[in-house]
Amino acid sequence: MQGLARVKDGYQLWHESRSGLYFLTAHSEPLGRRPDFSDFLDRTITDRADISPIERLLAGDLPELDLRKQEVSAELMHEAVSLSQQLGMRVLVAEDTDDEYGMAVLAENGTVHYLRLRTTLKDAPGDECRVEVVYRPEIGFEIDSDPAGEIYGLAQTAIDDAFGVAGLNLVNFSDSKPTRDQAKRRATGEGVSISAYLDSYGVFERISHGRPQRTTRDKLLLPFRILMTLLILPFFFVGLMAWAIFFAGRPGSNGDINENYIVLIGVAVLALPIWGLVRLVGAMLGN
Repeated sequence: MQGLARVKDGYQLWHESRSGLYFLTAHSEPLGRRPDFSDFLDRTITDRADISPIERLLAGDLPELDLRKQEVSAELMHEAVSLSQQLGMRVLVAEDTDDEYGMAVLAENGTVHYLRLRTTLKDAPGDECRVEVVYRPEIGFEIDSDPAGEIYGLAQTAIDDAFGVAGLNLVNFSDSKPTRDQAKRRATGEGVSISAYLDSYGVFERISHGRPQRTTRDKLLLPFRILMTLLILPFFFVGLMAWAIFFAGRPGSNGDINENYIVLIGVAVLALPIWGLVRLVGAMLGN
């Protein structure tokens, strides 16, 4: 794992002995006892992937899909390629949330070798519209019409596809391992053996970790970035409310939200009140 020296972002590296897999999770203070998959890893992009095939998907290669731009993250593909190049090995990077977004990317040697993302069909009722799209360079795109529905289901399926390891429970992996007495009670309720229930929590060892490596420039800019974020937040929230009231659900609105556009709406809504407040303060001060 000499390549970890080139990873500038904070990390914890875990080895799970039953599956033989390694898991890279976010750095934490204090260090975790087990991996935590709830944090997003803001990986530094040092290399860029050729995402032209994925762009063709967005352009309509699969017209039966109701695919939205926010369901495909070019940034995650670039992050996967960058991490693979930094480590000098094949890596699978996944983001699997509890809303409509889920995506996993397998990268090696600067190339995306596998992609799985969550989306919907255009003309399908209810839950039947939920599907996952799989991309492999050698076969192109396929639609998985019966995806795993549980939490982290997309990531677990991607791990099986990429590394041939099935039956993982990422929820249990990141939870505290129960005692044998606790496992006995829970296993009885779920109709599984005690050993099988305990096995579902995995056997983890943290074999390496590193704090985020920030340059002097990053440290100097951090207060300004925090200040700018605090200044923009009111405009963003007001713009989001205005967009939800006046634009969401209208014909031609597909639900896509551009953050910059939302901020501009907020600025337009608050411009008159802010101008009036400035005039009022000026009048009170005699200006």
